[in-house]
Amino acid sequence: MEHLVIGICVVIICCAGFYFAWRQFREERFKISLFLILFCGLIMRVYMASDHYIHDWDERYHALVAKNLTKHPLKPTLYDNTINSYDYKAWVGNNVWLHKPTVPLWFMSASIYAFGTSEIAVRIPSILLSLLAIFLTFLIGRTLFNNRIGLLAAFLHSINGIVLEVAGGKLASDHVETCFDVFIEVAILFCIISIVKKNNYYYSLISGIFIGLAIISKWFPAMVVFPVWLTGAIFSRKFTIKEIAIHLMVMASGCLMISLPWFIYFLHQFPQEARWEIYRSVVAYSESIEGWGAEWWYYINYVEIIFGEIVYILLIFAIYRLIKDRQEWALKLLTFWWIIPVIIFSFGVTKRHPYLLISAPAYFVLTAWYWCYLKETVVNKKYNWIKVAILFLLLALPIRVNIERMKPFNKSEMNPKWAQDIRALNKHIKERQVVIFNSERPIETMYYTNFTAYSGLPDSTIIQKFILNGYTPYVYKNGIVQRLQKEVRH
Repeated sequence: MEHLVIGICVVIICCAGFYFAWRQFREERFKISLFLILFCGLIMRVYMASDHYIHDWDERYHALVAKNLTKHPLKPTLYDNTINSYDYKAWVGNNVWLHKPTVPLWFMSASIYAFGTSEIAVRIPSILLSLLAIFLTFLIGRTLFNNRIGLLAAFLHSINGIVLEVAGGKLASDHVETCFDVFIEVAILFCIISIVKKNNYYYSLISGIFIGLAIISKWFPAMVVFPVWLTGAIFSRKFTIKEIAIHLMVMASGCLMISLPWFIYFLHQFPQEARWEIYRSVVAYSESIEGWGAEWWYYINYVEIIFGEIVYILLIFAIYRLIKDRQEWALKLLTFWWIIPVIIFSFGVTKRHPYLLISAPAYFVLTAWYWCYLKETVVNKKYNWIKVAILFLLLALPIRVNIERMKPFNKSEMNPKWAQDIRALNKHIKERQVVIFNSERPIETMYYTNFTAYSGLPDSTIIQKFILNGYTPYVYKNGIVQRLQKEVRH
């Protein structure tokens, strides 16, 4: 019931906020409109992050590694000790954890250090970065076109259901994905500014720096920024071949300046784990990793799931304009921004739909551009009903996706009993150095407590190893944590 009440309040506040934002938009009070969009976007992101438990895939792993980074910032670990044997290739149970690069985890770690091991502490960086992304989308739309398109794109970004789920830690990759996507968006914004400003190489350097940050947030898909910039540079017809080459070298220099030290450090400090994760990120293109394989049309199908079914109309129109009009470099840049990842990822064997969020701002700006173009340019009284229907669906379908993903009218549990029970262990178990076996949620247990936890039942040899290292062993039996003959009930 608590979740339902809060969800209804969020819907009422956001409906009112977006209504007034629309009125300010029509009266060309763009700053007020943008503020209201950002305010509503913040409300929705906080709501999506308000669950009082760590989500399963992948938030719990990211949260635990981030917590451990507060103790040793340059050594990311999942299991902090190596008393029990482990496979360094098994990212769900190893010691040194390089399954994801560490930049997003450092953000989370700083938040945990400042606010403690609460759920919201894990999600604060993602909430703020996701809010920043709305503003970045506005800037991209305004820079390429005008304030109206920028604001409408920002609205679409603020309500997107998948973006909200990822920022709230509810989907795989969660906060890592949010951080990665924001770095990509910043990099492309500076790419756009570098084209507008032409030979100001400073902007290309900044773009390269954020490409480097994106690489050490979520590996090599960050390289998509280079062909996107190249597309805009070529079709803008502002640059000579020599100038294009210089810009690309400046971007590459900025990228290497940030990413290379990270690779050198981790390859030197943790060579086998670093080599394995780099290999794994490369081989994911040719092999199905962890059962995430799918048919080649997987991403084409998921575009409408993420952005609404009518998105295909505007994408086809964008491709048509790409071929017909050679002057609109802005549309070409946006079209290549979304189409390159779809093509490249479609040929890869491992597929996951959050990968498409790398191009989400392009979809939002293109949708806003097409909406304004259709409303202001296309005039045909005979078929005006088709125009009105398309204008309506371009906004209504993303709103429907928002409701489906936010689930504001559901009565789901925000603070489940299992999370309360794990947090209660801190009160019931008095020893400081503890290992708990047969736990149903060992990762969450290690996040909420300072205890070590494993899912399986141990043999006497393993128990003895922990005892010799100063640990007090506990075992879950029938939902009860037992230490020898003493039971601790929740």
